[in-house]
Amino acid sequence: CVCVCVCFRGAFSVVKRCLRISSGQEFAAKIINTKKLSARDHQKLEREARICRLLKHPNIVRLHDSISEEGFHYLLFDLVTGGELFEDIVAREYYSEADA
Repeated sequence: CVCVCVCFRGAFSVVKRCLRISSGQEFAAKIINTKKLSARDHQKLEREARICRLLKHPNIVRLHDSISEEGFHYLLFDLVTGGELFEDIVAREYYSEADA
């Protein structure tokens, strides 16, 4: 995968838009700097990856791959575009059942 741009930065991770060259498929890559994580944080990361692998629902982003390298862990998710859900919720007065 080739990373195209940064979508989000957090305390221990960054999310980048990535492109798998062989297929042209785009992903959201959550890149975690594991050098900064405590032993408990490592356990939480492993748990997050295990849970995400089990989730199979059309309204939940899918985890496609989980890769560990020296100092970093990569989680490749479906790429969801269209902005932040929170911003959309704040901008609307209400959601219809169909929109929700």
